[in-house]
Formats: sequence, structure tokens, C-alpha cells
Amino acid sequence: MLKTPTQNNVKIYVKYLPLIGLLSSIILLVYFFCIERVNYDIGWGILYCMMPFLIYSVTSLIIKKKKT
Repeated sequence: MLKTPTQNNVKIYVKYLPLIGLLSSIILLVYFFCIERVNYDIGWGILYCMMPFLIYSVTSLIIKKKKT
């Protein structure tokens, strides 16, 4: 299938995918609640901000499960 350098790059990508999602979620939380001062339903705002972390984590788990 994939050659060794490409497999190594994919492993690194999958490894850091949840961390990238967490970082982008934190940036969104800071933007919405510190810079924009969002005053409406806080639960929906937090859920919206955590979507990158959730999606990237699930994607990472699916890719890891397919490899095994």
C-alpha cells in the first residue's frame, strides 16, 4: 500500500490530529467568550467551540481502528 516514509507521515498526522483540534477549540473559546463577549446560551457556544476537537478525535480514532 503506502511506502515507509508515507506511512510514517500518516502516523504522525493521526497522532497530532486531536491536539490540533483541541488547540483550535481553545482559540475559538477565547475568541467567542473573551473577545466577542457572547451573551446568549453558553451551552451551545461551548458545544460549537468544542466541535473541532470532537471531530478530529473521532476521525483519528476511525483511522487508527482501520489500520488494525
